[in-house]
Amino acid sequence: MYCIEKCFNIALYNYALQVLFLNLKVMPQETNLGFRKNYYSIPRGLDDKHTEVREQIMKECEITYSVFYNWLKGKTPVPKHHRPTVAKILGCTPEELI
Repeated sequence: MYCIEKCFNIALYNYALQVLFLNLKVMPQETNLGFRKNYYSIPRGLDDKHTEVREQIMKECEITYSVFYNWLKGKTPVPKHHRPTVAKILGCTPEELI
């Protein structure tokens, strides 16, 4: 019983150190929910419209795959100067991308 308690305390201590000193977020901040919602609302079918839309956004905003998927995953927000372009492609308003 002592070993189980000791292992649990060590695990709890390690987690506390990670949260406090490595500045890891316990609850990640959700960003770009509107971008994600509008992108995933594109109907999927045989023509694979998602790929066309992704390529168009990447071409017009001059971004890489990494940047696009960071926006989609919410790791980085869609910059204000790109919102009108992305909104036009997705068929929504720039305010809906926030």
